[in-house]
Amino acid sequence: MALVGKFGVPEFVLNLTATKETIGARFCAKNEKDAVGEDDEAELAGYVEADTALRGPLIEHFKKFPGRCNVIDLSTDTSLETTTGALRQRFQPKII
Repeated sequence: MALVGKFGVPEFVLNLTATKETIGARFCAKNEKDAVGEDDEAELAGYVEADTALRGPLIEHFKKFPGRCNVIDLSTDTSLETTTGALRQRFQPKII
């Protein structure tokens, strides 16, 4: 938030989210595992805790500027192609 004082309020903040199941599946694929183990559960819980501690205050801060900063929530539970398509719909210039 220190950057806001130097650069001003951004036009948008993109809040990407995923369910616990999706995160677990991606974690297993990345680490070449069949299932999330107990040790992995603790590691993932730590990531969720850190994310919550950072994301909550950040989003609340930018919601104070409704006319200047759009807070966009986007779920990444779908495939990469679907998520990319959703981003294109939001940001790609539309020709009329």
